[in-house]
Amino acid sequence: MSALATMYAKAVFAGNRTLDSVPAMFREEAEAAVEELRRKAEAQAQAQEAPESAE
Repeated sequence: MSALATMYAKAVFAGNRTLDSVPAMFREEAEAAVEELRRKAEAQAQAQEAPESAE
C-alpha cells in the first residue's frame, strides 16, 4: 500500500476527508485501508469492553 493511500485513509477515518475527495488513483487502496482501520478500532473497542477472566 502506498504511503499516500495510507495518509488519505487516515484522514477519511478521522473524518477530515471523504472517500469521494480522495484522488481516483488512491481511492481503492484508501478504501481498503479505511476498512482495515475500522476493523482494528472495533476489535480494540471490543477488547476493552470484555470482562477480565478470573484466575
